Amino acid sequence: MAWIIIIVLIIIFFIFIFRKDYKDNVQTNITNFGGMKNKYNILIDYLTAYPSSKITKLTQDSLVISGPNMTFYLDYIGINVEIELKAFMPLVGKFSKKWKYPDDFPQDKIIQEIENYISWELSKMQNIADSDIYKYINNND
Repeated sequence: MAWIIIIVLIIIFFIFIFRKDYKDNVQTNITNFGGMKNKYNILIDYLTAYPSSKITKLTQDSLVISGPNMTFYLDYIGINVEIELKAFMPLVGKFSKKWKYPDDFPQDKIIQEIENYISWELSKMQNIADSDIYKYINNND
């Protein structure tokens, strides 16, 4: 029975140490820069420029930007920022993408990669619209 208590105490100790290190890391790399909104202001300004997009959730280490067709999740994880896109487009349907960058990665390069990905998804939609099958379906209506 004593071994179980010792093992549980060791696990609790490691969890405490991990959480303390994480909180210190967030303090050093996010809070000291004015929080998520200030540290990633270029990226956030870009993502909220889409029609009807706005910040719907803000915490010390995460941020959610939602719009009519797309939602972006920005999460600070360790020394990285993780950006996830979840979206829906007619003809293409649902799609998602996740990017992971060091927290000091240039925001303009992140924006460029997001734009490239969205352009690629839009080109898929254009290819479907231009396909013979799609034209055949529309001609038979």
